[in-house]
Amino acid sequence: MVSAADFIEKCYIPLNEGWGYIWGQWGAVWTEAKQKAATREMTVKYGSKWIGKMVTDCSGLIKWALYQLGESITHHARYQYTDYCHRKGKLINGLREDGSAILPGTAVFLQGKEDSFQALVICQIPKRSGSSHIVK
Repeated sequence: MVSAADFIEKCYIPLNEGWGYIWGQWGAVWTEAKQKAATREMTVKYGSKWIGKMVTDCSGLIKWALYQLGESITHHARYQYTDYCHRKGKLINGLREDGSAILPGTAVFLQGKEDSFQALVICQIPKRSGSSHIVK
């Protein structure tokens, strides 16, 4: 099993190295060929600034970090949510509804409201609206 500390450490590598956000990627160099083949509006519009640089998306960050630690997880956030989440609850002022803190590495998937969450079984890293945030 992956420790929260190891997982967080891996997640910080792309963040500290300034990787770009490209939907559908999980730790690959963005190429001119990929940019030319892009069809998503935001990728077409902004992707060219990431050519030659490492890119990922929010669920790709989770997948990449776990892969670096010898684990495997589905890439798509919806499947990470449905296949691996095991606890539901509410966040109130950044705490669980029972008043306890979110554990380091907790994966928080917001469901339209800022007070709903579910956490991954194997480790925990927040995901929100196309960006990943890490509870440290």
